[in-house]
Amino acid sequence: MKRILLSLLASLIVISAVPAQTPPTPPTDKKAEPKKPEKAEQEPRPASQEQQKQDSQKKDAPPPSASQPSPNPIAAERAAEKKEDKKWDVNNPPGPQYDVPIDVTEGTWLSLDVSPDGNEIAFDLLGDIYTIPMSGGDAKALTTGIAWDMQPRYSPNGKWIAFTSDRAGGDNIWIMNRDGSKPQQVTKETFRLTNEPYWSPDSEYLVARKHFTAERSLGAGEVWLYHRSGGEGLQLTKKRTEQKDTGEPALSPDGRYLYYSDDTTPGAIYQYNKDPNTQIYVIQRLDRQTGEIEPFVTGPGGSVRPTPSPDGKSLAFIRRVRYKSTLFILDLESGKETPIARGPTAVMRLRSMTTVPSSMTSSPSTAIPADAKVIDVAGKTSMPGIVDVHWHGPMGADEIIPQQSWINYAALAFGVTTLHDPSNNSSEIFTAAEILRAGQLLRPPIFSHGQILYSAKDQIKADLDSLAERSSTLLDRPSAGYEKSHRRGRRSLID
Repeated sequence: MKRILLSLLASLIVISAVPAQTPPTPPTDKKAEPKKPEKAEQEPRPASQEQQKQDSQKKDAPPPSASQPSPNPIAAERAAEKKEDKKWDVNNPPGPQYDVPIDVTEGTWLSLDVSPDGNEIAFDLLGDIYTIPMSGGDAKALTTGIAWDMQPRYSPNGKWIAFTSDRAGGDNIWIMNRDGSKPQQVTKETFRLTNEPYWSPDSEYLVARKHFTAERSLGAGEVWLYHRSGGEGLQLTKKRTEQKDTGEPALSPDGRYLYYSDDTTPGAIYQYNKDPNTQIYVIQRLDRQTGEIEPFVTGPGGSVRPTPSPDGKSLAFIRRVRYKSTLFILDLESGKETPIARGPTAVMRLRSMTTVPSSMTSSPSTAIPADAKVIDVAGKTSMPGIVDVHWHGPMGADEIIPQQSWINYAALAFGVTTLHDPSNNSSEIFTAAEILRAGQLLRPPIFSHGQILYSAKDQIKADLDSLAERSSTLLDRPSAGYEKSHRRGRRSLID
């Protein structure tokens, strides 16, 4: 049973791996640098902006009645917050809640791992962690609640399961007993959040990815090592840029090598629409004895998801082969790469429309205008309109909405008859939607969240310092009731 507050998120796929045996070599002598959040992340909203916001609220508010002044709900809520100063509880947030029953036989975007004894599989589904017998059967929930738990990983000794959870406010590494009891927080990051845990062979340490953001919310990553009891950790890799990603750490069974995926495309800036048939990601290998890093698995199609075999003789990884994600096995002695399985090819299946029988054309409810154009569709299939549920594109420039828009003409030409844009300039996209409804524009119907709630240091960054500010942000939008909160990472009150 899962209680859902606003929306369900998706989790990442993690290929199963079973580390083993000997303890790791001592970590590098480099100690973790003290966490130094960027100044811009801590500064309160400038007084001028706050005053401008309050003035705007006063201007848009209806005039109070003469008999009694209208209370300011936002100010009252802020005062209550300041007075009570309650700590945000992810598993017990304010507001209405309801339970949604979930009874499924399959899922997508699952992270999974196989127990060291080979008897069961741990996996995540919609923010909860389950186990299921290797032979099949009913899944058993190890974690439940509103907190988002994902990426389970068995310890080599079979006693614990490490996982990522935001139950303390933001993504951090946790461990629990194999039966789900006694969850214990390992990392306690509040800004550079951690994920993707992987055990050392002796079950005493964990490596994890630490996420960094600057001007882009996608950010970069570093690999750090932590003792299972907690602590500040030790840095194993250093991010090359502020926007190129590094992650998916995995240790060799003898603890000597650290494998991880790394975006090695040229330049320091993240770019969309890269060619997957070239090399985007490579698998790097860090020798923890010498400190040397080498590109270990390279080539067209790139390589991700490094997964060492328990005996240390091979390395499983994923590579893009034309239009398919393909699982490979690399023999570490000979260097031979063998494709094992290919992912399914995406197929779009269109439902055919049923035409109205000619006998119905005389019905008053289906009257046909005299000047209507008649198209003979006998023996043909008509495709219904396509709803693009995650569309992006400009609706204007400098708040000027063009009467003719090539990007919308192109959408119509490809059969897209409805657009849902989760993030766009509010003043432009909502204006375009209103003009469309007035019949003054030719484009697909538009639905949008408006301005994104962005977390990185950018001119559109949304500083939400209280629940009241988040509430007022929602009320300021025509779409009031839902939002796109992009990679904010934390569900704690102060963001």
